[in-house]
Amino acid sequence: ESAERLGIARARLLRTAQFDPERLEAKEGRVSPQEYSRLRELTLDLSADPALGLHEGEAMTGISFDVVAPLLAHAASLRHGLETLFRIHKLLGDRLRYELSENEHAATPRYASIAGISARVRRFMAELELTACRRMIHYYCAGARLQQVCFEHAAPTYRHEYTRVFQGAECFEQPFTGIVFDRALLDTPLPFRDEELYRALRAQAEYRVSQLTQRA
Repeated sequence: ESAERLGIARARLLRTAQFDPERLEAKEGRVSPQEYSRLRELTLDLSADPALGLHEGEAMTGISFDVVAPLLAHAASLRHGLETLFRIHKLLGDRLRYELSENEHAATPRYASIAGISARVRRFMAELELTACRRMIHYYCAGARLQQVCFEHAAPTYRHEYTRVFQGAECFEQPFTGIVFDRALLDTPLPFRDEELYRALRAQAEYRVSQLTQRA
């Protein structure tokens, strides 16, 4: 879908990647890290957009994440949303992508890169994930100021796009990839949540996770 938004025909992308399009019909299907890396490499090549990870993160909608996005939309706070995401992460991928570290003053969701993918795709994924994480933080805490947005990779030639997206909080060649912000924001209550809807969506999400676990 992200390739199609860029005008890249789905059939062309899948044919070039030698990926069977019928696999896309399997709702609970999985692709290997190597297959995913290959598809992303081709999308980067065909798009000719080196900052695609940032741009795709900005263009994401809840529709792409099935039950996960509406469930997180009704969590009580950012902390509750992150805890919910950690609990049902298998609906998005087999491996937990984030861990939350805290000290007296700061909180940091840290992103763990997928093993077995190219450096180029690791950078793409870091851009995509931290752009999405920034949006999540601002959803729960409108107007929140990010202290640092840390990337393990070196600053790319399109650094100005990072500055546009992260408003100067970006820093490179760091020991981890993640976002640092005021710890107090974790427990800021979300004023327009629906607890009853949250419980119903959580039950559905947890059922789907259990189905995946049984198939594994």
